Amino acid sequence: MIIRRLTELLLALTIFPIIVQPALAHSMYFGNRGNDIPLLFGHPEEGEEAVIPYAPTTVKELTAYDITGASIPIEIKNLSGGISVIPNKDVAALTAFADRGYYVVTPDNKYLNFSKKEATTEYTQAFRSLNYPKSLYKWSDAIAQPLGLQLEIVPLQNPFEVKSGEELDVQVLFGGVPLQEVLVEYLGQTIEDGDQDTIFSIPWTQSGLKTIEASYSIPLKNNPYTDELSYSTSLSVQEAVPEPESGIVLGAIAFLAVLYKSKLNTTRQEVLMRK
Repeated sequence: MIIRRLTELLLALTIFPIIVQPALAHSMYFGNRGNDIPLLFGHPEEGEEAVIPYAPTTVKELTAYDITGASIPIEIKNLSGGISVIPNKDVAALTAFADRGYYVVTPDNKYLNFSKKEATTEYTQAFRSLNYPKSLYKWSDAIAQPLGLQLEIVPLQNPFEVKSGEELDVQVLFGGVPLQEVLVEYLGQTIEDGDQDTIFSIPWTQSGLKTIEASYSIPLKNNPYTDELSYSTSLSVQEAVPEPESGIVLGAIAFLAVLYKSKLNTTRQEVLMRK
């Protein structure tokens, strides 16, 4: 965890002075709870039937928090097209980090999971996809604080007390710093920072699970692997986590930290190669 955070912060500090541009992208988000909570990739407003499958190994970290903000054990199950979290009554929040790797976009808008160096076809865009989903189930002063994601949506008030028709104010943090030039969406609609004060007011019009998306991209110079880092984050809000059905005991997430080690060298190389 410490190594990963230091690597991300070094990367952010190295490239932050460049002019940044937001970019519309799919995002990873926690779906409707049930006996489990799926971690999905797509756009929430399109529904869970329209999600895009991803390899479970792209999820490098998944953390559960209790009402005091302390991390607690959580179980997951690996699926062919992603993962699901097995909830318990103590979970107040979930966060994850997924590195989906390098992509190039072809002229006919196909997304190929290759770096520039590996691409054998013409492409119009090359990016690395970094995803930071977050979901809230309970509220407290501890859960109100940023939970340490590189790109993170943070509510400025208790979202469970905001009624339909009212607005929820949020900020989007990059490395802990509020962003103004960032793309924020709710139900597929872009939310503007009307007062230019880094606060985005979300019209709370949806019942049940509510999910806000934000994306942010940073261009890279003279990088042999990609032209930009594409960050996405989401904030899902859904009250209460039910007890899992008895007898369900599935996997643990300790393997995620080990899997991520293989990616560290690539990230370090990007930092060193950037001019």
